[in-house]
Amino acid sequence: MTRRRLVTGLGLVLIGPMLVAVGSALAASGDDIGGLLMVLGLFVGAPVLAYGYFILRGQVATPFEHAPGDPLLGRLETVPLVRSDVGPLVDDFVVEEGQTGLARVTSGGDIGLGGIGQYQLQLSRSRAWLAEFVARGRAEGLSPDAIPPSLQWLRQLVVLLKDEASAARWLADRSARLSAYADHEVGGFRYGHIEVSALGGLGDEAQYLRAPNADGPVAYVDSFVILRRGRIFVSLSTSTINDLDMRAALVELASRLVTRVDALLASDA
Repeated sequence: MTRRRLVTGLGLVLIGPMLVAVGSALAASGDDIGGLLMVLGLFVGAPVLAYGYFILRGQVATPFEHAPGDPLLGRLETVPLVRSDVGPLVDDFVVEEGQTGLARVTSGGDIGLGGIGQYQLQLSRSRAWLAEFVARGRAEGLSPDAIPPSLQWLRQLVVLLKDEASAARWLADRSARLSAYADHEVGGFRYGHIEVSALGGLGDEAQYLRAPNADGPVAYVDSFVILRRGRIFVSLSTSTINDLDMRAALVELASRLVTRVDALLASDA
């Protein structure tokens, strides 16, 4: 536990009891503000105490975690491939603004794994295109499983970690989380069996995961290549309507991202 985390956690834990104690003393002396401080101590102090407790447990970040930041954090956006670099696979896709951008790691659990920050870029078909695509299939009398397979989105995620050991833990954690989707409903989608296989010759360690799922009668397949290189973790993922084999395309894109990751790490040497 860092000194900053210890001091912040203890300070927050003690705020509530201190307000109650001061309020009690003032109330006993006849000061009207004492009662107000006691109320603040009880109703404001309780959630603050809980926040401090979870900071001490390492389950949430302090407000100042990872400041001033790793020098590589601002350069993570140089790793993902933009639409023109990906090629025909995403010719008519657009950047999904709500799923794209740079962010610091704030979850206590992820900080404990060594996470610092991440950059994500998602290229997607427009919602209007997807709605029209499914509606056209239904208008033609096609059952959901007969709708022609089509790619919905391509997501590229690059995570910066403290060191190589942290990157190895992060990959194992993400693989386990994805595998845990099997036979569960997540975000309204019911997942089936999750296939996991190792990939050789790609970064320091890599896996391919295939996760079929369904939203009512419409079937989807989410495909992932996750890998680590040095202290960088990379995830490339796609979602398709019905079963479209994306393994070869993802592996090819991942190999190009590894080259970009190597250039990023070399700039930090």
